[in-house]
Amino acid sequence: MCALLVWFYLVQLAFGWPLIFLLPTGMSLQEEVIMEALGNRMGWLDGAAVMRGEWWRLVSATFLHGSVLHLVGNAFVLFFLGRIVENVHGRTAWIAAYVGGGIGGGLLSMWLNGVHSLGASGAILGLLGVIAAFGLRYGDRIPKAFRDSFRLDIWFFVFFVGLMSLLPAVDWAGHLGGFLVGFVVGGLWPAQLLDERPDPPLRMLAQGLSAVLLGIFLAGLSVAGFRIWQTAQWMPAQEIRAVLTALDEGEHERAQALTRRLWTQLPDSDGMRFLRVLVLMETGEVDEAFAELERVAQDDIALLPLTVRAAFEVERPDVAVTALRSLEEIDARQFEVLAGGDNSLAWALFLAEPEDKASVDEGLRRVRRAMKDDRSNRMYRNTLALGLVLDRKPERALKVVDELLAGRRRDEQVDDIFIKVMALTDLGRIAEAKRIYVDFAAEYPEGTLREEAAERLRSRGAAIP
Repeated sequence: MCALLVWFYLVQLAFGWPLIFLLPTGMSLQEEVIMEALGNRMGWLDGAAVMRGEWWRLVSATFLHGSVLHLVGNAFVLFFLGRIVENVHGRTAWIAAYVGGGIGGGLLSMWLNGVHSLGASGAILGLLGVIAAFGLRYGDRIPKAFRDSFRLDIWFFVFFVGLMSLLPAVDWAGHLGGFLVGFVVGGLWPAQLLDERPDPPLRMLAQGLSAVLLGIFLAGLSVAGFRIWQTAQWMPAQEIRAVLTALDEGEHERAQALTRRLWTQLPDSDGMRFLRVLVLMETGEVDEAFAELERVAQDDIALLPLTVRAAFEVERPDVAVTALRSLEEIDARQFEVLAGGDNSLAWALFLAEPEDKASVDEGLRRVRRAMKDDRSNRMYRNTLALGLVLDRKPERALKVVDELLAGRRRDEQVDDIFIKVMALTDLGRIAEAKRIYVDFAAEYPEGTLREEAAERLRSRGAAIP
């Protein structure tokens, strides 16, 4: 069995699976999309697919592994626990615990976690469950020299595995489900090590159950092998890399063509949806990208930074506020690094709810917090200036804007100039504000701030074309 797990992992690598040594966290977009494409094609656990009839994923998922550590750790534990179970209860119990543990772990993972998962851990925890049950069931009959090994030592190992199950990217529900199935098997199966002889009906039932589970295992293995053959006919990793290369090189038409082909092959893939939205954004089809983003869950952490970007592009700051708040709650680091953090949320609040005092106050608090680490950041100071205008402090806003405009070329002033128009208007310097507005409006005819500046001037009686 260990050799089979190693073979499957080598196939994964040959198909383009990223070579990861520890935990599969902090990956690039390319690695995430490739892993999802290959995992889906080769049969990782997907609860929705299982519910649609792809039962074999409960077996095939136990052949796949995410990293070298994942594979080596499972193979090492399988080698030692498997020998113990086979010596204590026999081969039929080994089959029942391993295959049943893998299936039971997969089912519990579907129920409690509902995420894609892979690995033989659930099946291996089935073997651990058998040994734990043996120690409790036959404690007094186990030879004294081995008693601690089957009682204290095993439960220490169970506790250690439980702690390991709390690590990021570890399917704790799969571990728990496998262990519980194995514990039941260990509680019911006779121990041949202690010369227990089951009654003929029980022996026939045990042998029949093992035969059924072995049949399910072999059927799942056959389907997994067929899926490997299918994947070999079309290597998604190569096309995913080609899409990102085309984007980097500005070959947008080629990127779109490749994405359309990938989409037809992987229509239900979250990673492909991410890639498709990215291509639409990079090729300027922001409206279509935004429409696609609105069709997916707003709490999908992989899509939230793109949602923020698209929402600003299509002038939907209300959507940006929602996405940024969700991202901050889910992952504060990505909120800061990928989405601009406090400054982006402050800007979204100012645009979405400019008349709401609480929103303006929150935005000012956030942008000032961002400026504590970088007071010279032009983007932060621009956001602060807008917030000060909305907070009815045009003198302070004008001072900040004038500092931003000093020494800047005309084409670099557009981000700040309409905030200056708003500040001047609020100060009653209408003629000056109108002159600046007219001077820039023809050159920059679009934009939320330009429209807001025009509306303020009109509200003061200025005739704006």
